[in-house]
Amino acid sequence: MQYLRQNAERLVVKHMLTTDPTLIQQLNLKEWFWKKEGKVFAWAILKAFKDGKSGEDVFEYIEWNKTHLSEQELRQWIHIDAIDDESMQQVIIYFKFMGMLFEMYVKRDDMTQKEVAAIQACSELVKRKQVNQKVINIVFKLYERYFGDQFYNKKMKQDIIANELKQNENKILNKYNGEI
Repeated sequence: MQYLRQNAERLVVKHMLTTDPTLIQQLNLKEWFWKKEGKVFAWAILKAFKDGKSGEDVFEYIEWNKTHLSEQELRQWIHIDAIDDESMQQVIIYFKFMGMLFEMYVKRDDMTQKEVAAIQACSELVKRKQVNQKVINIVFKLYERYFGDQFYNKKMKQDIIANELKQNENKILNKYNGEI
């Protein structure tokens, strides 16, 4: 399990590249990715996803002039053995949990003393490796209260809403065209 925790960011990025690019919608790009390689990939995956592309196409969306990393270095970074689906889901939950916990800790000024104490208690449990479902639920609930689904992807959220509205409009038009 220690291996999975240490490589959670790499595993999540590889999972998005090879299996589920939609996961990018659930992650906070600015706060949760620590390593420069992870940040580069996260932004590239987001841009590629918005254009309907994934996998190897993501490399076209990397801003090479800003990264100071070579393609070989990035390919080496994501060269990690895949794990089974159940373990991958646990890694994703762990990655989200740690990202949310850290982000709340950094931005704790607007929280009550009781909530800050809860975050600190959760942090202590993480250090002792005693995280259970109750701790995860506390962090998810507090995060939802203070941050919601605002993963800094406002443009993506607008695009998704516009696409849904367009689909609904087409359904309604098709329904009425069939009756005329």
